[in-house]
Amino acid sequence: MRAVVYDRKGVHGMAMAERPLPSALPTQVLVRVHAASLNPIDFKLPKLPVVGSLLQGKGVCLDGSGVVSSAGSSASSLPPGTAVFGHFTGALGEYALADVSSVAVKPEAVSHEHAATVNVAALTSLQALVATGMKAGDSVLVVGGSGGCGSFGIQIAKLLGAGKVTTVCGDSNLQLCKELGADVVASYSGGDNALIAALQAAGPFDCCYDTVTSADDPSYERITRTAGVLKPGAMHVAINGSPLDFMRGILAAKTGLSFLQRANFSIVLHSDNSEQLAQVAAWMAEGKLKPVLDCTQPFTSEGVKAGYDRLVSRRARGKVVVTMG
Repeated sequence: MRAVVYDRKGVHGMAMAERPLPSALPTQVLVRVHAASLNPIDFKLPKLPVVGSLLQGKGVCLDGSGVVSSAGSSASSLPPGTAVFGHFTGALGEYALADVSSVAVKPEAVSHEHAATVNVAALTSLQALVATGMKAGDSVLVVGGSGGCGSFGIQIAKLLGAGKVTTVCGDSNLQLCKELGADVVASYSGGDNALIAALQAAGPFDCCYDTVTSADDPSYERITRTAGVLKPGAMHVAINGSPLDFMRGILAAKTGLSFLQRANFSIVLHSDNSEQLAQVAAWMAEGKLKPVLDCTQPFTSEGVKAGYDRLVSRRARGKVVVTMG
């Protein structure tokens, strides 16, 4: 079968290759992949010193949707022919393995392309908003509302009962964020001073879900902390941050010791959760949660490269999906 694997010599640290068809363990299913959704973690992982070496030759991508081809001896709940979505191991392949605890049955009304977008972006957003401690009626700030995680973040904050959702995006994405349910949309296109003024007028906020702040762009945490945008003690939860913050987040997740992270700031790392995945599936089936597709690309070397190029540009509106055809 064809699959994209980690390869230091390839573009973005990956390349198309021929691989043997994998066999499902007792608690796994083998899925014929119909669509896979790309995430920045896919191309960031091979850049890590130790992790990058361990990944060489392994399948790329975590998010997929497809149809069960065969099931392990303890996976009878998902018989062949069942359409599933969620966490696939090496989703950028014609076939991929998935643990039964990491996938859910795809709602009939939801396309494979849309279902493939959910695992990392929607679950991370749900987990991050829970980590902020937000309550029904709270005023929530979502930084980066037009991206993959941010577009889910706006909608999920509303579904969790947020009283007001304010988001930050560029001028070209103001309408999109309003259509997703944001009550206030603040543009960064006019510079920091204009953005701070807009956020001060909309705030102060009970919590912040930040999809942007990172080693490449640390400005948003600074803005929320120093400009009186957040209420005293409000949590600023990010999915990126400085390398030190990222390491603190990993240690906190592994040990359960939340004090390892900075006060009122935490990094949330995606974790599989079958109950949350089922909740997301229900929201999608009811039409309450709608994935945003930036573009779809064919399952070719050129198509995969174009998809990751789009992610690297940091200009994607929603999710980038590869379709297997």
